[in-house]
Amino acid sequence: MICIFAVAINCTRAQNCSGGYSAATAISEKDKEWVCDRFGGCESIECLLLCIEDYAVQNFNYDKSKIPLFQHFNFRNLIDSNQGICFDFAVWCKACCLVWADYNDISLKAYVVDVEYDFFKP
Repeated sequence: MICIFAVAINCTRAQNCSGGYSAATAISEKDKEWVCDRFGGCESIECLLLCIEDYAVQNFNYDKSKIPLFQHFNFRNLIDSNQGICFDFAVWCKACCLVWADYNDISLKAYVVDVEYDFFKP
């Protein structure tokens, strides 16, 4: 069985958005600056997602030693170590999207989606 995490987004130009940060994606002001420095210039959510994907592919490695029984995300640990598991990458992506949306005054709902897939079932 494999777990796959993804981020689902819904973006509008409305002023208020009822979803957003959770304990898992709450990040420090220093880390928000990190996101804005790297992704603040993206002009659309599509551009942002391409930039996030580019950054992740070039900088992150899968941490084979991490046991994913308990999933705890730490933004700073991920960007300092450049290692994580699927859950870390999905929550990092969500956090980056939400910080970018705040920076650009765009309402955005983002969700981490957990999918379990069993390759051995017919």
